[in-house]
Parts: sequence; C-alpha cells; structure tokens
Amino acid sequence: MSLSEKDLRIGNYVLAGKMTEPIQVHTIGFELREGSMINTHIPIEHIHPIPLSPEILDKCGFTWYDNDWYETKSKIHLSVELFTGYIYFGKGEYLYKAEIKYLHQLQNLYFALTGTELTYNTNQK
Repeated sequence: MSLSEKDLRIGNYVLAGKMTEPIQVHTIGFELREGSMINTHIPIEHIHPIPLSPEILDKCGFTWYDNDWYETKSKIHLSVELFTGYIYFGKGEYLYKAEIKYLHQLQNLYFALTGTELTYNTNQK
C-alpha cells in the first residue's frame, strides 16, 4: 500500500525507510523557507504502513477471545478479524464493518469513533 499524507494523522505509528521499529508521526507536510518549499522530514514514499497482526493488536490493548480480537475499554465495542481484514464496531450488537489492514487505519477509526487516541505500547514485547 502506498501512503498519502491524507491517510495519516499526528500520532499514527508507521515504518520509515528500512527501519524495523515503528516510529510515531509528529508532523506532516512541508516547511516554507525563504519562498520555497523544503521537505524537512522523511518523504512520504519512504513511509510504510504497519500491517495488523496479533502482536500489534496486543500492543494496542486488544484481547484474544473466541477466535477474534476485542477492545472493550471504550464505549464502542470493536472486534477485529485478521483473517478477513474486517473490523466490526458498534454499541451492543455490531452495527458496522470496515476493511482495516494497517495500524494507522485502526488508529484513525478508533479516534473517529471514540474521540480518544488508541494506545500503542511500543515498550511491550
């Protein structure tokens, strides 16, 4: 998947270049200096999404139960099926589903639904 600046939010975790450890996005875009645009950060073509995996979901606080991953800290109930790539979300019964394959997509959806950031524990092994 190629990323666009529109796909990212401040706080998203991504991979950069050949790095194997996730980095957090702190700024997006260009800086204007003396009338010309200068890219002072990693070019978007060197940014790569982090595929969802059991390890990533665990670091986000999801729990494995009954063949699915669940997050129940928020008022929205989230269930992730890694096999299908779908996330189900809603209150009570599942109301909606979306295709989510990458950590930044999950972070963005979580923020849109709850108004809070999804915790990603980079120190957890």
